[in-house]
Amino acid sequence: MGWLYLPSNGASGGILVMWDKRVVEKMEDCMGDHVVACSFKNIRDGYQWAFAGVYGPNLDRSRRLLWDELAGINSLWDLPWCIGGDFNVTRFPSERSGGSGFNSPMVDFSNFISEQNLQGIPLAGGSFTWSSNQDLPSWSRIDKFLISPEWKAHYPDLIQK
Repeated sequence: MGWLYLPSNGASGGILVMWDKRVVEKMEDCMGDHVVACSFKNIRDGYQWAFAGVYGPNLDRSRRLLWDELAGINSLWDLPWCIGGDFNVTRFPSERSGGSGFNSPMVDFSNFISEQNLQGIPLAGGSFTWSSNQDLPSWSRIDKFLISPEWKAHYPDLIQK
């Protein structure tokens, strides 16, 4: 087993990326403030790809740093890729309970996805990935996986659960 991690900052954050060395060989890695990324080569078929584990900032004004980090990693390796983790932002009003409309962080997230030519993996088993666990809880879908078209072509039957 191989692994890389970015420690938490206080009570929030922290990213752990693990892989099975019998399945993939790690070629390179890159650490950012909000990202742990690795490029891999599949042992079985030699397919090369990248993965970025994300823990997005809670503050809207800090989120641009996340989009810049991810865009930089994409340009660094220019490989099919998958990004997964807690983005701490929804993309659509329907991804949060009581969501009433679009806000600028949602638009920025959608712009990033479009600019990087990414698409989401369908979520099975529920509509939300986070709950406030309060008496009157709020729910949202802030955890997700985003993939490039090339990655999807190689792994066409993906869902997230």
